[in-house]
Amino acid sequence: MDSHEPYANALRRLLSVPSSPRLGLDRMNSLLLELGNPHHAFQSIHVAGTNGKGSTANFIADLLQRSSLKVGLTTSPHLCSARERIRLNGSWIDESDFIHLEQRVHQASLKLSDRPTFFERVIAMAFCFFAREKVDVAVVEVGMGGRLDATNVLKPLVSVITPIALDHQQFLGNDLPAIAKEKCGIIKTAGRVLIGKQAPEAMEIIDETVFRLNAAQQRLGQDFRTETQGDRTFVLLRHQREPLPLQLRMHGKYQPDNFALAVAACEGAGFDLTDGQIQASAQAAHWPGRCDVLNEAPLWVADGAHNPAGARSLGATLGSTTDWNDRKWTLVLGFARGHDPAEWARAWPADLEPARVLAVAPNMPRALPIQEIAAGLGEVFNNVAICGSFAAAVALAHEALQEDGAVCLAGSLYLVGEALAYWRSEPLDPQFPMF
Repeated sequence: MDSHEPYANALRRLLSVPSSPRLGLDRMNSLLLELGNPHHAFQSIHVAGTNGKGSTANFIADLLQRSSLKVGLTTSPHLCSARERIRLNGSWIDESDFIHLEQRVHQASLKLSDRPTFFERVIAMAFCFFAREKVDVAVVEVGMGGRLDATNVLKPLVSVITPIALDHQQFLGNDLPAIAKEKCGIIKTAGRVLIGKQAPEAMEIIDETVFRLNAAQQRLGQDFRTETQGDRTFVLLRHQREPLPLQLRMHGKYQPDNFALAVAACEGAGFDLTDGQIQASAQAAHWPGRCDVLNEAPLWVADGAHNPAGARSLGATLGSTTDWNDRKWTLVLGFARGHDPAEWARAWPADLEPARVLAVAPNMPRALPIQEIAAGLGEVFNNVAICGSFAAAVALAHEALQEDGAVCLAGSLYLVGEALAYWRSEPLDPQFPMF
């Protein structure tokens, strides 16, 4: 028997259950009850938002690990392997633990009349793992929305809301206030919440929720802030603390804000951080697939930007990063259903017109058909070409690159996963979930 076959079997069974979102907490509460309520066994920090929540959650986990804490982290979606969704002190869960926990959650699910979804089961697996490992704190990223997300069974030390933007409107609502109401569902009565930079319409909903629930809030830009001095150099400013100069490993104009939010979340949760720990985390923490340099020569950058806000941020980063801003960019873009390639393209900075655009469908069940991707991109961009696979896109991109050219891949985290498997030989699961 192939040593990986039991893992493949566990994954196959997970993927045989409903994988599209079914928002609501009844199934999750029933499942966790069957499992002995493992989420009551550990402290947590809960992270919601539209853009930057994965990076922020990862920064929080990295910061806390440097305080000699045992830290669990669960995020979604995964890029290459479902094991990425459950981490302990930065390492993916072992295949053997994944197999055991999938079996345990499967047996509990058989006792329920309403079958839990893929996401609910993986979150239950994560909670069982964190309870078994007796983590000091678990950092838990919301899957979708917040109010009715399967993770919203926690009573966290602090809640965190990163920038809110339009995304998943078919599930969360058609405008920013409606989506903000869903995200604000993670704020608890008399709880503490850390708020990233927000559009006025979203901030109005957050303020109303904080007031109604008598919660305590801290805001980026008000209670703590950053002053950028270069591409990845910035100063962190906090009340009653000396300014702290930092150099981030990660690219991205938005990453200093994400890092500052993470520091404030750790401190708001009651964990003391030294300046040395903060500086070490800034220099070392990395979140794959987020403005991620896959190759230097030729330059390939991968980013999971899949909505208009992400496209604007990505374009701003490419256009302002030293040694990148004079490049002629080829874009390799793929999208999942529920995302609009034309809206993404309209959000792209007009002064960063791509030299070429290659459309490719991600290798996953929910991929938008390639003709729809190309047609949407073609509403805005010239010179759009269709590629039948990621490998074909790589070949065509290299063929077209000039000496001052570079490639940016974006639009879908699943497409980014294919890039990581290609450039870094990351193990790629044989199948991917709908979400």
